[in-house]
Amino acid sequence: MVTDTLQITVAPGGDFHPSQRLIEHFRSRLQEIAPNGRLKVLSAESWDESDIAETRVFFGWPDDRMLASMPRLEWVQLPSAGANAYAGTNRLPEAVALATSSGVFGIAGAEHVLALLFAVARGIRTHVEHTVNRRWAKHASSLEIFESTIAVFGLGSIGSETARRLSALGAKVIGIKRTPTSTLPEYLSGLHTIEGAKSVLSRCDAAVLAMPETPETAGLFDREMIESLKPGAIVVNVGRGSAVDQQALIDALESGRLGGAGLDVTDPEPLPDDHPLWRAPNVIIASHSMNVFDRKDERRFRLLEQNLERFVAGKEPANLVDHQRGY
Repeated sequence: MVTDTLQITVAPGGDFHPSQRLIEHFRSRLQEIAPNGRLKVLSAESWDESDIAETRVFFGWPDDRMLASMPRLEWVQLPSAGANAYAGTNRLPEAVALATSSGVFGIAGAEHVLALLFAVARGIRTHVEHTVNRRWAKHASSLEIFESTIAVFGLGSIGSETARRLSALGAKVIGIKRTPTSTLPEYLSGLHTIEGAKSVLSRCDAAVLAMPETPETAGLFDREMIESLKPGAIVVNVGRGSAVDQQALIDALESGRLGGAGLDVTDPEPLPDDHPLWRAPNVIIASHSMNVFDRKDERRFRLLEQNLERFVAGKEPANLVDHQRGY
């Protein structure tokens, strides 16, 4: 149990810019959870080592200078679902707990997947182009999600919430994960390892990729995987662009082997304006905007509060990252 002064440093940055209302609410909750707690909100433009020297809990993305200035650091709470910038590196000692904000993005991420999937399935890009050009014309074809078969790669928060919603829409959902569990969730019709994915892709009308970035996922969705999909299938990627063989994806789209793609992520990012993916047929590129939604920082702080309660009680935080595996 934590008994001495507990300094929590919150460092806004990136897409993490909490309102003063959220900061003050957390300050109030901190006194309830840990009466010995002290909150420091860091200014990215002006801070020095003395501001964070006593930090034991850091909420944000600490750079190397920050990490070197926090000798008492015990736990880093990342505002992101991914931890690849820290896990598997020597930036953080193994003794420092590293936790992500996985779960915060599950609902919004699943809605983003559905938006991309429906947009590609119904040819919305074509309709938008026709609207801009004031042309009355139908899209050539479309995919009905009801009773379709969809593979979901990665069953973390976003993948699970996506599978749950697709199942509710009447799709047959096949989960793909590194280490399948013995019990099958009610929203899945099947569960396979990554090694066994190729055996089911031939009957899949779509594949949704919601995997974290790890050495194991880099290049995982390669040419063989793509060519294993049912002809005309759709690919939606909200995980990491590095998971997909970009050239193989482009080739399959241009040849008509794939019916389209909804890409929140690409490799590289940002995508150069002369990249062939921009011109590939029936592709919607969402510019890594899955994490744009109105309740994001509210949910991040709610998770921080829950993990702080665990920390004060001497328990590990939720979403604890394995430093070696990267998730």
